[in-house]
Amino acid sequence: MLLLMFLTSATFVFAQPEIKEEHALKITGRSFGKSIKLRWAPTSMYAWQTTNELGYVLERTTIRRGNEILPLAERKAGKVLTSPPLKPLAKGEAWRPIMERNDYAAIAAQALYGKSFSMTNDKNNLVAQKDEQLNRFAFGLFAADQSVEVAETLGLYFEDKTVVPGEYYLYKIYPASAPSEFPIDTGYIYLGTDEVYDLPKVIDVETEFGDKVVYISWDKTIFSQFYTSYVVERSVDGENYEEVNALPFVGMDKNAKQGDRMLMMDSLEVNDQKYSYRVKGKTIFEELGPPSDPSSGAGVNPEVSHPSIESVSNNNNTGLGLSWRFEKENESEIVGFQLLRSNSDRGTFKVIADENTIAKTQRYFIDENPMPVNYYSVAAVDKYGRILKSFAVLAQLDDETPPVAPVGLRGTVMPDGEMVLSWTPNTEADIMGYRVYMANRKDRAEYVQITSRPVQQNFYTYHVPMNTLSEEIYVKVRAFDYRQNQSEFSIIATITRPDSIAPAAPIFTSARPTSQQINVIWENSASADVLTMVLERKNIKEESWDAIKVMTYPNDINVKSYQDSTIERGVLYQYRLKAIDDAELITYSRVITASKIDNGIRRPVEDFNAGVDRRKKIVQLRWDYQPDGDDLTHFVIYRAVDKARPSKYDSIKKIAAKLEGDSWVYEDSSLQMDTGYQYQIRAVYASGAQSPLSKKVTVDF
Repeated sequence: MLLLMFLTSATFVFAQPEIKEEHALKITGRSFGKSIKLRWAPTSMYAWQTTNELGYVLERTTIRRGNEILPLAERKAGKVLTSPPLKPLAKGEAWRPIMERNDYAAIAAQALYGKSFSMTNDKNNLVAQKDEQLNRFAFGLFAADQSVEVAETLGLYFEDKTVVPGEYYLYKIYPASAPSEFPIDTGYIYLGTDEVYDLPKVIDVETEFGDKVVYISWDKTIFSQFYTSYVVERSVDGENYEEVNALPFVGMDKNAKQGDRMLMMDSLEVNDQKYSYRVKGKTIFEELGPPSDPSSGAGVNPEVSHPSIESVSNNNNTGLGLSWRFEKENESEIVGFQLLRSNSDRGTFKVIADENTIAKTQRYFIDENPMPVNYYSVAAVDKYGRILKSFAVLAQLDDETPPVAPVGLRGTVMPDGEMVLSWTPNTEADIMGYRVYMANRKDRAEYVQITSRPVQQNFYTYHVPMNTLSEEIYVKVRAFDYRQNQSEFSIIATITRPDSIAPAAPIFTSARPTSQQINVIWENSASADVLTMVLERKNIKEESWDAIKVMTYPNDINVKSYQDSTIERGVLYQYRLKAIDDAELITYSRVITASKIDNGIRRPVEDFNAGVDRRKKIVQLRWDYQPDGDDLTHFVIYRAVDKARPSKYDSIKKIAAKLEGDSWVYEDSSLQMDTGYQYQIRAVYASGAQSPLSKKVTVDF
């Protein structure tokens, strides 16, 4: 039997399901008013194999009748519904009639009793043997999910027909006897006969049509709690539907690793024929939900070949004529052509003539108002609205007039050596760009071009060397059009370099860590023009630095140390000093690394008290504690009888201690009458650190 499971994340065959190592039984159910149907399943391969042998016991307890909660005695009186315990149908001829009418029964029988269920030929490999057992488990439960009859045959289904209207029940499912190796947790579900609801309609069904193919998708996260498989239906008239998938369509991806939508593919007989699709969900009890709203469309023919521009000619210097090629046999697939134009091959192309202007039999068009620079593309528009574009070609009108020289050239050099130049943009429509030239002497005969290609903007940045005796830079600019006509040079602009000598670096002399802080000590920069010193710090695992101390000179010139107490225990930090002079030049010191010393001592337990509850025969210990870090693991209780020295008495995990309000609570019941007890407590952390022993508390019992 071929299961319809393609286009999901993985099947149970090749990638095993995520089987948690907890051994338990999970149960679900649904009320039908006069009866309640129940389904359960083990959560592990061990639980499945064990309960198949021991059998399942289903027990029911009545909790509520109408709005009245029943007395405790009646609520404790459970009723066993499965006597004898439910087990899978034994191997034998009894399976044959079921398998003849139900394909899923064959899967279940093979999973239970088949000689081999391996997907590889290596049967001696231990991993392969384990995989075979997992496949048996997975396919057995899968078959039960698809057929109530198979679930009942496997001992995983029961219909309770003895329910009373208005009553609410707690159902328990558990093994018939205690397993020999590991315990198997009991499954619970609380249901009432009045909890009857209609199944939801699948929503957000979408279809995407291609060449004789359609992809149907719908939301799977919303409906996974209701449906285990789906039925997809198709209609050619929008009224009469037939099933596309004779077998259930199943989503095998339990962890939604492939997104939140189901996806199914269907082949189409012809294109241009309208098809409508709708989806129904199928429950674990073989109920079909209502059909979704239909999603419709038609298959589309594959794209034909794109047009290609053959030539662009100058139409008496008043326009540009374009001719293109397109296969005549493909004209039946298009409605016409578009002509698109841009002033750049990477720019936005705009339609200057559409398919209503250029017929599908036409192969020539004149652009009567071209731009100085034109990039053209011809596009065929097919009957589905798809745009099939040609490659772009460049075309220009003849032009021998150069642009005027640029004006308004100005600039500045930043402290880091970045020179920023700007000028007034030229007004000619055919300006392609500008080239910039530079020299260190104004009277130099040749200027060096510093632009590798023409720049289209009216500004330019360039990094100039700062370690030079020449304080001034001389620049000029000329403009170029698309015909490579060049303007005269602009007027030369003189730009002054800023101070480029950075201050001397400050020097760290030491970093002395303690259990409370890190003492950082340094010598200041020796440069006289330093205005500011900044001590910076960062976590060694992070990228950005934070300023933790800013010193302004000359007021703070004698500050040469800092006690950093705002750091965390166990974290490695880096420090550096930044010196900034009056020209805003910056020099950094070398980086040093240090961390606060961890002495292994944590905050003590406070407000430790003890009280006697003679009715319960216990001593109740209560204490307040705010963990000193996020790795607190447990508390250790120390006890002494009478005046003996307290010794370790009990170790209790943090999560196991009762928490009442803001206090931790521990109860000691191992006591003797007329005896005095002393208690102390300490907190223990994952790193091995611990708090000091708390104060002693004494009680007489």
